Amino acid sequence: MKNKTEPVEVGCPKRKHAEIIYLPKEEVPRCPKCKTQMINFRLTGLLPLTPS
Repeated sequence: MKNKTEPVEVGCPKRKHAEIIYLPKEEVPRCPKCKTQMINFRLTGLLPLTPS
């Protein structure tokens, strides 16, 4: 299915603020505190922000 959305945890690499977004439906947001582009921690190989 092409239109399937998937929950993804994104976070600010500076402030460690995390959010759950749904791809491809939503765009990756900017941090509300420092305006840095948030990144997908799972795709970058960094540890997730919340414990599993």
